[in-house]
This record gives sequence, structure tokens and C-alpha cells, in this order.
Amino acid sequence: MTPWERLWNRMMREEQRQAAREVIVQSAKMPEAAASILKLLVEGTKNRADVVARWSTDKQADYLTRIRMGDLTYASFVATFLVKFREPMLARMLDVAEIPNVNGVVDIRTQTQPIPTERLAAGIRAIEREFPARDVEFYLDAIEAQRQSIWKNLADAMKLARTMSRPPAPDVATAPAASTTTVATGEAVPNGATVTPPPPPPPLRPLEGLPPTPPRVADDPPIERGEVHLADVERLSPLDTFVRDGLVATAAGELGALSVDQMRGLVEELIEIKPTRHRSWFHLGFLDVCERLEPDLDVAQASERNRGWYLAGVIAAYEMRGDRTAIVRMFDRHTAEARRILGDRHEATIGAIGPLVEAMCAAGRSEEAISALASTAVSKGGEKVYDALIAEAEARLAASKKASTVLKLLVDALDAGVRRQDRTRPGLADEIAVLQATTCRVSGDFDRAAEFLRGVGVRGDAAVVARTDGERGLVACRVRSLSEIRLPLVAADLAATAARLEPGVVHFERASVRANPRRCEADFAVGIYRLARGDLDGARAALEQAVASFRAGAVVTEGVGTPARARFALGVVLAETLDVLRAEDAVDLLVSGATELPGEVPAYALARALAALATIRAEFGVRVIAGLAGAMGDRLVDIAIESDLVAAHEGVREALAIRTEDASRSPRARGDDAARLLRDSLSAHDIGRATRALCVLDDLADHAEGRGRLLSILADRERYAPAWNEAEAVDARVRLYESDQRFADAARELTDAAHDALSKDPERGLVTAREFVGAIAGYGVGSPDAGLIARIEALGRVEAAEPPARVRHQGRVFVIGGNEVQARYEASIRGDLAGREPAVALDFDFTGWSSNWGRSLGTIERRIAEADAVVVMRFIRTMLGRTVRELAGRHGKPWVACTGHGRDSLSAAIGRAIVLLPGA
Repeated sequence: MTPWERLWNRMMREEQRQAAREVIVQSAKMPEAAASILKLLVEGTKNRADVVARWSTDKQADYLTRIRMGDLTYASFVATFLVKFREPMLARMLDVAEIPNVNGVVDIRTQTQPIPTERLAAGIRAIEREFPARDVEFYLDAIEAQRQSIWKNLADAMKLARTMSRPPAPDVATAPAASTTTVATGEAVPNGATVTPPPPPPPLRPLEGLPPTPPRVADDPPIERGEVHLADVERLSPLDTFVRDGLVATAAGELGALSVDQMRGLVEELIEIKPTRHRSWFHLGFLDVCERLEPDLDVAQASERNRGWYLAGVIAAYEMRGDRTAIVRMFDRHTAEARRILGDRHEATIGAIGPLVEAMCAAGRSEEAISALASTAVSKGGEKVYDALIAEAEARLAASKKASTVLKLLVDALDAGVRRQDRTRPGLADEIAVLQATTCRVSGDFDRAAEFLRGVGVRGDAAVVARTDGERGLVACRVRSLSEIRLPLVAADLAATAARLEPGVVHFERASVRANPRRCEADFAVGIYRLARGDLDGARAALEQAVASFRAGAVVTEGVGTPARARFALGVVLAETLDVLRAEDAVDLLVSGATELPGEVPAYALARALAALATIRAEFGVRVIAGLAGAMGDRLVDIAIESDLVAAHEGVREALAIRTEDASRSPRARGDDAARLLRDSLSAHDIGRATRALCVLDDLADHAEGRGRLLSILADRERYAPAWNEAEAVDARVRLYESDQRFADAARELTDAAHDALSKDPERGLVTAREFVGAIAGYGVGSPDAGLIARIEALGRVEAAEPPARVRHQGRVFVIGGNEVQARYEASIRGDLAGREPAVALDFDFTGWSSNWGRSLGTIERRIAEADAVVVMRFIRTMLGRTVRELAGRHGKPWVACTGHGRDSLSAAIGRAIVLLPGA
């Protein structure tokens, strides 16, 4: 068995699949490589090429791990795996050994001389401290299997490294890293894409004690206790600290400090004395910023190590000045060097990682920083980097975004810190565990969330303990997001809302303490629970605390809109408690909360609040409606109706009027709205909208239900006047009775109207009364009222005593109204009139019962203006009849009513109109 095959067999099955899949993905970009893979699968599986080509990538990768391959193929697969999934370790080894590389890849064409044993040993020692022993051993065996001249001293270097004391590294898998193009060992491999990461490593085993201090390098002091995880080349020595302090003193102009020229001479001499002391370039970068010169990484003579240290000095100087914008600008100008620092692929990571991460996060570019960050770099950055990433994870959760990438980085950093024996603040691991639980809860994995919380926060920091209780409450309620905690849209669901929150209340109440940075979430949950149960006092106390926290700037871990929900709920509570002193606050809270989330406003809750506020003072309810009219639209109309506040606000009345005129809605719904609009508009003395409501009710009288509704309203003068006058009401009632074939009721209505007409104006009323009597006779329900007949006969004898003189008239009469029945009389009426009044012209417009008369109103007005007299028939919409009479008055044209519906009645009305025309 060859060395490469042995290495392949040492890989776990999942690692083999990852390597094979990556090779397939990369080979897809190169036809020759893809053909080679296809041939390998065809020969190894004994399938046809077209069958293998149809297999998924995962299936092809699985079969590749089962067949025998040649030595070169094994070498390619192993190299691809190392470069793709172990790149941080490769880069770290080569950087410390001072071997030029690109993301862990060595170009063996330019690197021909053997690497010195001491440098190789330093690289081996560095990766043994920071990465799992299994991965390190596998990588070193892969280097040895290449048998390249540059690795000639590898065996001696491994022996030298073993003689140095170092802490043991746990045998666990590392996180996947970015893809690359060639093997760290120099083997060429295809360019690839992202591969599914391996499963998370098993728990780390604890390290015992601190390791002995490593041997001291000639010009570096021994590593101090607490920094055992750092190689000598990574840290600033006391000499470096002294020089840096001198630079700061010079920049500040302190008394006794060296001049700028003296400090520059000192730094340049330090570099010249020992060129291999790369961290001396740190001071050059620091000095350039202190002198306010534009940093220039090219001054570092193109050495990657020098450029990195120079950039670290620049970043440190900008951090001292508080200029984070300049740090971000350096990231943009020198992205490659900055990403090496973020990826822990440079010795200067320890000093520059914190300011760089903070600056990028502050600039809203955390995604770029996190994509380049290595977990080992995070652990080196200390609490500043941990806190920045924790804040980023919380911000993502608050915006309902995934935070799993950030949390994995934090967890891996903690594991790396354990291997290095980092000293982090107490409770840091618990904070991250709570965030992990939050992420699981948001995704609906409540069992795993509970596992993360088990044992967390039992002792230690009070803030972590309280926050853990709040998270336990949400998990117990099986609430994925805080946005799920809200008042239900239907009042019947209040009990179910309380029941859902019941399991978490005890945890929420324990979390409601000042030490909890997320107390607002617990208070909000308690407040909604109490309100759902009808406990207004308990809800008020909790919600007031939650709203106060939100106003003070408290951030919700997750759940967009929670502050608005809290404000609205508190507004409901304050209104329903009828607290006069807090009524103003209730108005503001209701408006601000509902305006932000208008679609979530429970109608019953707002209606109850409006009714309660109106009880205190009607003005309060009106202000809420005015504030929400634009945001809630039609929903507010229903709520205002339910709370009897339509009459209180003109905007709501207009919205209701528009809704009643919407022909796409059902007649019953339109009728209900129109009846409410009529009632409330009359109450508010809004005659215009009351008239519009009557017009809609008149339109809906085509149906039996609509006729009954309108007749009920017209039976009581207070329910329609002054929107309609009595004559219009009588006319509408008669039409409605006739449509229902209630002729006795219609006859009674006409009889009363005839008496009224005779009493008010005997001369003109006589004509009207005669027409009404004729209409009653046509009903066939018995003789008309005897008293009415007697009055008409008496007035008729007076009229006959003085017959009018015969006069020829000329002009135009416009007849409007009626339906197809009256239209059949037109020809005979024209024929009769031609002989008697040849100089009189007739115009007819049989409008029928259509409610769309508004579309032809312009034509109607033009014909009225051209006429000399107008006849208005009974069969006409009430509002059209009113409009015609108003237009006739506006244009100075006399009008005559045709109160009957037969030919004789119509002919008589036209005759009365002709009498009003001028004589010939």
C-alpha cells in the first residue's frame, strides 16, 4: 500500500466524501478533469457512462470513496481535502515557518531550497499548540509523502519540536475553511466551491495545568504567564512596548519626549539592526500615523510578514486616535493583508484583531469581517472581539436574521481558548450558550434549546442568570419568536393566549429583575399574559416597565414589532382602567402602537379602549380615531362603529360613506353601513353625508330587504329629516308601497298627502289632489276618502266659475322621470299636443330606476337650461328629483310635478307646464 493510499484510508468516511465531492465540483470546471472522474466511476462501478452522468454529486462522491484508485488520484484527493478543509492550519504552519504561501499553498517552482530545521520546528510547534493532534499528524505525514526537496529537514524538525514542552491538543476535527487552488505541499488541484462542513467536534477534554515556559529566543523575553498560547513572534516584547510608549509621548508632545525625527531614526535603526525581527515594522506603521502621513504598506519591501506588522501598527495608531473610519479605509485599501489578520494567518493578529473587528462592525460591515474571521483569531482578540461578535449575533436575532455563523465562530473560539488556556471573563460561555439556545428556539428546535440551557445560569453572574430564566420561559411556552407573543385578533382566543404563556410565567417573573439586560422581554410576556387573563392591574405594572425599558433603548433579542405591541397593550390597559390622569398617555400609546403595526390591531381591544376613553371624555376617543385614520383605513370604520364613535369624527364618516357607495359589496352590508351613517351623520348635523346615506338606501330599495329597511326609516321623521323633506319622504314611501303591492298603504299615504296639499295651497294643491285621487282609484282597493272628494269638488266649483281665457303658447317643455311604462305614452301625447299647441316642443328623458344618473347629469342640466318649463315625474330617484328641481331653480325655469303614473296624469302635468310658457 502506497503512502497516499494509507493516508486516504486514515481519513474518516465523511472526510472522504467531502474530499471526493470537492474534487467533483472542481473538475466540473475543466472538461478533461471531469472526463477523468467519469471514467474512474464507470470503471469502478461497472455502469454505463450516461447512467453515471445522471447521478447526483453526492452519489458520485459516495461511490468514489468505495472504489480503488491510483496513487496520483489518492494524492489529489488528500491534497484537495487539506487545502479546502484544513487551510487555517496549513497557513499557520507556513507563516510561522516563514515559508511564502498563498492561503496555505506553496509554489514549489519558486521555493527550491530546503527550509531550515529551526523554522520548520517553529511552525510545527505553533500548529501543535492550536490545532487537534490528529489533524497535525495527518498534515505532516502528507508533507512527508510528497518527498520534495524543500521538506528535506522535516524529520529533524519534528524531532526538535518534540523536545520542546507544549500542551497537548485534543483529537478533534477543526472547522472547515475557505477554498484554495493548490495544495500546501505544492500539488496542483482544481479550483473549487464551498463544501458542506463536517459535523461539530465532540466536547473538549479539560487541560491540566499550564505548560512550562518555552525556550527563549535571543532577542525576545520569555512569555509571561497567561500568554502561553502565543508564540514569541506574535507578541510585542518589553522593547516594543517601550518604543511604542515613546511614540505616543512624542505624538502627544510630552515634556522630555524624543522629537519625531529622533523617533523615526530609532525605529529605522531598530529595523536595520535585525531585518528578521519583523515586528519592528509595527513601529514604522504606528509612527507614520502619528506623523499624520498616509500609511504605505509598500515601504515594507513587499514582505508579507513586514506588511502585516506595519498594518498592525497603523491600526493600533488609529485605534489610539479613535478613528475607526480610517481603520475601515485601511481594510478596503489592503484587503488581503487585513483578511490575513482576521484569519489568524499572520503573527500580528493578536494586536490588530480587536480594533479591526470593532471598526468593521461599527461601520455596518460585520458580514465581511466575519466571513474572514478564524476562531483562533477570535480567541486571541480577547473580550473585545467576543463582545463585538455577541452584539452582532444579538443584532441579527433582533432583525430576525440567522446568527448561526457568528455563534459557531464564538463556540469554536471558546474551544480554541480552552486548548490555549485562555482566561475569559466568568459567564462568557453561558452567554454564548444562551444565544445558541435562542437560535435553536427561533428555528423551532425547543428540545435542543432546553439542552443548551440545562445547567446554564444556575450560579454566577446575576445578569446571565436572569437572562437565562427569560429564555427558559420562552422555551417552556414553545414560542419561536417574541413576535408570537401578542394579543389575539379575536377576543375568543384570549383564554388560549393565556394558556400558552402559562408554563413560562414563573420563569418570566424571575427574569424580571434590574440585573437582566433583557428584562423588557420578560415584562412584556408577563404583561400580555395578565391582560389576556383580564388582570388589568398586573398587566399595567408589567407593561409599564416594558415600555419604559423600550423607550430607554432596550433592544429585543428577536421579534420585530415587540415595542409597538407593548405600547398598544399598555394603551388598552390605561384606557380600560378609566384613569383620568393617564388618559392622555393612553391616547398616545394606542396611536403610536397601532400606527406601527396596523394589521395586527385587535378590533375588540381597540373598540373597548375607544369606548372607555369616550366614557372619560369623547375628545379622547376622537383623537385616537383621528390619529389612526390614515394607517388603519377601513378596519377603523368597523371599530368606530362598534364603539359608537362614527358621529364623533368626520374622517370616519367619510370613509363609511365611501364604503356604502361601493357597489361590489353585498346589499345587506351596504344597507347596514348606510343606516349607521344616516344615524350618526344626523347626530353630528352632517346633512350632506346623511343625504348620501339615504341615496344609497334608496338605491338598495330594489330588493325586498332594502325596501323594508327604508320604509322603517321613513316611518319616523327624526330618522331622515332634514336630509329629506316630507314631500320626498311621502313620494318614496308611495313608491315603496307600490313596489311591494301594498296598495292600501299607498292609498292612505296619498290621501294624507292630498289633504296636506289642499291645506297648504288650495289653488295649486287642487291639481295635486286630483292626481292623487286618480292614482288611488287605479289601485282598485276601494273608493277614495269621501272627505277628500268633497274638498276637491268644492274647490272645483270655484275654479269652474271663472274659466281661464284661451291662449296660444310657445316654447319647450322638458319631461324627466318615469320608466318604460310612461315611455309608451310618448307618441300619443305628442300627437294630441300637436293639434292644440303647435308652437310647443316636448323633450322626454325616461330615467327609470337607475342609480347611475350621476353620469348623465351634465346632459340633464343642459336640457333643463334649454327648456322653458320642466315636468318631474314620480318614477324617479329621490335624489335625482331633488337635483332636477334645484337645477330648474338655478336656471330660472318653472317646474311641475307629475304625481300620477298614468297617461292622463302625465298629459295633465304637461298641460300645467305649458300654461307657464309665454303666449304667442
